[in-house]
Amino acid sequence: MMPPRLMKEARKLYLWYADGSAPPAGSICRGTPPPYSCTFGASLEECKAKVQVWLDRWYAGFDVEFTTAKPTGGPHHVVVVTSSGDWCDQDPSVAGIAPFRCGGLEGATAYALTCGDDAKACAVIIAQEQGHLMGLEHTENPNDVMNAEVCSDCDGFANRPSAVMAGRCGRNTQNSHGMVMQRLGGRISDSP
Repeated sequence: MMPPRLMKEARKLYLWYADGSAPPAGSICRGTPPPYSCTFGASLEECKAKVQVWLDRWYAGFDVEFTTAKPTGGPHHVVVVTSSGDWCDQDPSVAGIAPFRCGGLEGATAYALTCGDDAKACAVIIAQEQGHLMGLEHTENPNDVMNAEVCSDCDGFANRPSAVMAGRCGRNTQNSHGMVMQRLGGRISDSP
């Protein structure tokens, strides 16, 4: 008989869709966002489900668990999802914001500010801002969710070296997929 395998706890990615109350955590944005609204689904639940389809696809190989319940402990990040950045004193052109440190920030909060018009664009914003919480920089690759623009042609974190835009972390290139794998680890299969 084989001994039971010890499994580390997956990082939780808490998606808090604004409900008109104060955000659950964070300090970048001051104020209270209005309730989340969307135009790409018949209901808020349908919009959330459409966004989640993209996120599940892009994070499929990583050891992460998406949740809409506030984590009580363990490794986690929070992304506040809203339809506008007005409440946060952000220009309408700002899709999202996150604190940044090259080595990542455990337990930090990012903001996806313009998530009301398109499910894929919202997923890109969520993934990019969470990427910043893990220490990923913007890249010049238009096929990478870490591109500074909300990319329409990307399909997740690019798995090849891409030039970084600011080079704040002493690197000229970044393999976004490789860095996410390094930060989150690979998903562990439940089957033997």
